[in-house]
Amino acid sequence: MLPSETMIWQPEFTDKTLSRKPGAVQAVQIKHLEPDFIIFASGARRTDYIIKQVLTELGGYETSSVIPGKLWEFKTGNTICFRIAHPRAMRGHQKYRDEVIARIKQLCTQGG
Repeated sequence: MLPSETMIWQPEFTDKTLSRKPGAVQAVQIKHLEPDFIIFASGARRTDYIIKQVLTELGGYETSSVIPGKLWEFKTGNTICFRIAHPRAMRGHQKYRDEVIARIKQLCTQGG
């Protein structure tokens, strides 16, 4: 069972007005839930532009660090975000998933 504050995105929505605008539904959810952290686990190719559409809806972002094709850390508002490869991806991606978990633990210990 997932904690109540966990958000899982699914593209099946009934609001056709929002769902026609790329990133709008996700941005509304993020604004409403105000998460401390978001992990975008997706294919490393051709997905950053989708994430950037969501971030545009949220008012932009600031990149903290990038390891091309592996890890992107950035901040939007008060939310620290990470883009990592989908868990099915192999070949060196586990290292970066572990780094994200360690980074979140570190930030939680420091108080954000």
